[in-house]
Amino acid sequence: MTSKQSFFTFIKSSIAALGLPLILIYWIGSFSGWMNPHIFTGITFLAIGFPILFLVSFLWCCIIVLLFKKKSWLVFLLLLPGSFNLLNTYSIRLNQPFNATKDPKSIRVLTWNVNEFLYSRPDLESWKYDQGKMLNFIKEANPDILCFQDFIVAPNWAERDIQGFMRDSLGFAYQFFSIDDLAYGTIIFSKFPIKNSGRIVYTQALHPESIAYADLEIANKPVRIFNTHFRSMFLHYNQLSTDVLGDLKYVKEDTNFLFNSNRIERLEYYDRVHTDQAEQVAGAFEDTKIPFIFCADLNAVPSSYVYQLLRQNTLDTYLEKGAGLRGTYKTGSFLARIDLILTSTDWKTVQYYSPKLNLSDHYPVIADIQLTN
Repeated sequence: MTSKQSFFTFIKSSIAALGLPLILIYWIGSFSGWMNPHIFTGITFLAIGFPILFLVSFLWCCIIVLLFKKKSWLVFLLLLPGSFNLLNTYSIRLNQPFNATKDPKSIRVLTWNVNEFLYSRPDLESWKYDQGKMLNFIKEANPDILCFQDFIVAPNWAERDIQGFMRDSLGFAYQFFSIDDLAYGTIIFSKFPIKNSGRIVYTQALHPESIAYADLEIANKPVRIFNTHFRSMFLHYNQLSTDVLGDLKYVKEDTNFLFNSNRIERLEYYDRVHTDQAEQVAGAFEDTKIPFIFCADLNAVPSSYVYQLLRQNTLDTYLEKGAGLRGTYKTGSFLARIDLILTSTDWKTVQYYSPKLNLSDHYPVIADIQLTN
């Protein structure tokens, strides 16, 4: 064997050996949806980064096939355990254009983290224009039910009262605002009568947010709407301070933890918090004996334990009718499908739409759905 052949054999063997720990990590990440972050330290990062982990593992398999040929294509079988996570993250079907004309048998639901309708950005000259575009988009989408997260009452200096605009200009005669803290929370707007409403407060200390719900009457049938916002993770900056967070009276978290943690620590900490919140939401699902629709900013990805808790006996409208790489958070959108509409199994999804609007820091999610009985 020549020195050139020996060197090539060494390279092949080294690449093959490097793949062993990679595939082991990939396999662990493939089961992230069943691994409680309270128990399995570090699983948070494998869940968030699973699409990248799959891509790297896939490229390694391609290199192995190129180097070893023959039946080395069997190495792709090593990727099969991750198919469940991938199929929860990305819908493999051709993208269909959204039909603005709604089927008379359908109801149209729109959920959106509206980032306080940009009232927190008065220093930016564009905020009024962008807010107007948000409202115009909602008008053109013509939903029957609206669920907003990160909603605040319009400040005294504001020219437009969003709640009044929704009622008087867009026809949402019924609304329920959770008012979780300092005129802040989630809100449900409906064109159908609201017969009952309330909020289920999360049990974590120092956090006033809740699971808002409203019972509607649709075609003489009772339907429950849930709307919630899982705790924000404050990931915009690695190190936080009062200069970054602003007026602390609006901060609903333990500031000692926030000021003494970095992004990595906050990601793992809040994944455990989101798990507790998801367990409480799952309990609310079990207690609901009528068809329901769940709208949320989960701050958790589809390969997470949080998502899997909520998918027990529910349907994901994106997986039913969506297509492509449909992240809903503007930063890292191909990874972060964190805003969703889930339904009880009494519903079927007719169409799904989530346009990439550069307005809020989240993209809106729209689904047309029909009761199956």
